[in-house]
Amino acid sequence: MKKIFTFACLLALGLSGSPTVAAAEGEVFDIEYNFDVDADFPDGANLPAGWAQDGTPLKRTSGVPLGLSNHSGDYILGAASAKFDEVIYTPLIKVAAGKPCSLEFQYFLPGGTNFVYATGMEIYTSASQSMTGAVKVGAIKQDNYKDWTKFTVTVTPEADGDMCFALKFVNDYGMTTNCGAVGLDSFFISGTCYGSTQGGGDDDPVIELYPNEDNAGECIELPYFETFSDQTHFTGDSYVPRGWRSTGSVTWVTASVDALPAKAGQYYLITNHNTEGERDDKAYTPFFNLDAGTEYTVSYYVYMQGNDYNEDGILYLPTMRFTVGTEHDSEFHNTISKFSDRTDGWVKQEHKFTPEASGPYCFSFALTGPVNSGYVAIDDVQVSAPDLIARVEPAFAAKALYSLFDNSKTVLFEGQPLKIVNQTRFATSYEWSVDGAEPATSTEAEPEFTFPASGTYTVTLKATNPRGTRTTQHTYNVQLVGKDTKGDQPLSLYNSATDRLYERGETPAFSIDPYDFITGYNHYYFELAQRFDLSDEIPVKLKQLSFYVTDRRYRGTTEFYDDQRVKPFSLAVYGSDANGNLDESNELGRIDTTIGEALGSSGLGGNAPANHDIVFDTPIEATGTIYVAMIFDRSMEVVPQDSQLGRSYIATSVVRHGHGQSSLYVKPVDTPEGSKAEIGKWTTVDALDSAFAGMSPYWMLWLNAYDETNAIEGVAADNAAALTASFRGDILTVGGVAEGTAVDVYNIAGARVASFAAPSAAIAGLPAGIYLVKAGTQTVKTVK
Repeated sequence: MKKIFTFACLLALGLSGSPTVAAAEGEVFDIEYNFDVDADFPDGANLPAGWAQDGTPLKRTSGVPLGLSNHSGDYILGAASAKFDEVIYTPLIKVAAGKPCSLEFQYFLPGGTNFVYATGMEIYTSASQSMTGAVKVGAIKQDNYKDWTKFTVTVTPEADGDMCFALKFVNDYGMTTNCGAVGLDSFFISGTCYGSTQGGGDDDPVIELYPNEDNAGECIELPYFETFSDQTHFTGDSYVPRGWRSTGSVTWVTASVDALPAKAGQYYLITNHNTEGERDDKAYTPFFNLDAGTEYTVSYYVYMQGNDYNEDGILYLPTMRFTVGTEHDSEFHNTISKFSDRTDGWVKQEHKFTPEASGPYCFSFALTGPVNSGYVAIDDVQVSAPDLIARVEPAFAAKALYSLFDNSKTVLFEGQPLKIVNQTRFATSYEWSVDGAEPATSTEAEPEFTFPASGTYTVTLKATNPRGTRTTQHTYNVQLVGKDTKGDQPLSLYNSATDRLYERGETPAFSIDPYDFITGYNHYYFELAQRFDLSDEIPVKLKQLSFYVTDRRYRGTTEFYDDQRVKPFSLAVYGSDANGNLDESNELGRIDTTIGEALGSSGLGGNAPANHDIVFDTPIEATGTIYVAMIFDRSMEVVPQDSQLGRSYIATSVVRHGHGQSSLYVKPVDTPEGSKAEIGKWTTVDALDSAFAGMSPYWMLWLNAYDETNAIEGVAADNAAALTASFRGDILTVGGVAEGTAVDVYNIAGARVASFAAPSAAIAGLPAGIYLVKAGTQTVKTVK
């Protein structure tokens, strides 16, 4: 017998009479029998301790001599020739009234060549290991099962008491007594022990904890911090970080869902709602070497909303026990606290623990509760103690513009500094160095560096605290833009190496309404803007804004309801004040149109986002920090007037920056509960709702910095005819450039997908879509 997990159930086998598996009252148990553990077969018994049978015995064996395969491990429970009406009994288990109890097992019943030798089974529950008073709860129809097949059944006892499952071999034809070879394996029995109710705090049994020094080699150094978002913490063969363990019918995994942004980082530990049976999900932390008499603090964030209401209107919610123990096994854990409250967001929990004996300890998050009780998430787990100094964790990222043609290139204007966002933890001092930059070194927390020319530069950081120094570095491929830089520059804030791009089906939205997308109008704002930090010294001409519409719907139009597509829409470009804040009084340019004209007039079909461009009638001159704003009419429907017609909504692609700072600014007309944002004042979206920290629109601004006053004798800047490009099948042909001119082709994500010499080339393998074609200083879009 292999005990998989027991939620503090103390499982033990009786020694006399009909053995009964005993457990702590009111606790969930789950037991596996895989017949591979020698200790489960005392004195060479045919059956594991606690099992019984009527008739010719099945026994522990390899399936090979019986002509069967093994399902798991080296052994099964089988017989070369079992007989009909023989019965095998699982151990008796103390089960609770009204609580589901489940049986699962694998069977291999090949029978014979004639159908009369086919085998069926009937499954019963019984209060004793006999058929007296047994109740039939399931059946396997008579057939020849020549592969391992799974059977499951769930029953709900009417009263507290002992119960076992009985498996009876049957043959409806009655023409033979022999059912042929039989193989059984991988039994799982789960349920709830009878006695006390679940929940409460002080009713949990308390055991004395004895650290096991065998776990000392698995201990992780303190203080400990886990946000579940650092890929170096994972080994690649588990869904939980190194040192963690997850057990249960619905296990804990590292993931994220669209409706719940992480508290820290991008991912968290989450377990889905259980669709069958009681909860038994359990996550164990790594082991930590704790000192006797030292008070340790463990903190984490929990999210628990429940999933459904029962017939009395009571929300199905699980109970989460936070426990401490000496093994990755609940038998060796004590409960520190219980949490069973519904949360509307992340809620911080903090607990103290002082061990009585030094040695390896671990903690666990253990769930119990009813079926369909919703998913539960854990994030930002920290274990610390006074006077502990954490190892410094150096990290930084650049906040810059990136070229759509090659987003590995960091675009800076001549004289514009590269801004560093320092994400280091636990450091007390910093030492930066960049060969060829100005300055070449710095000790500031967040320095800025300027570069004399385009090229590759490596930024090195040495971060120090009393425990030591650690070093990290990043290399940037810098492209400088000056007054003499010819060609349009399509720039965005998206860096594919560090940022996450949310597209159709993933667009983040406020929790109040799944269609309240953060890059569209919603309950909280109708005006939003993207911040772009341009050069203070080099004027540029803004030509157009490009973006991808991920979600779009217009409420149906009737004689009672107007056409949402003709509502006013504006795209405005604002300058900034002396502090870099959006200044509506400094409007640099504006386009007034309708939402249908600007963003599309039909519902968005398919799985891919739709590309849109808004071209300025006259290029807008700009310097310094600017804001490109989308302004929706306040009458756009957010709350449906007619549930049959629904509401309108729209959204564009979203980026979550690796540096963690948002460039999405909004002007609230309302605020979520607890928000510190002010109505009517521009603010970042994460100031309105912290769930959207680091998020920005994926908008591409096309501009040109070339100063035509420097052109000789008034010759046009490009000194060439307009570039053209078109696909015919896989053949791409360009015009307006000399034969032999180098041509580069980019997809909508900014990746170069082809290069050739004008005028044409066959480019096989490109899917249908929008492409950017660049030749010399000119760029044009084309569609395949």
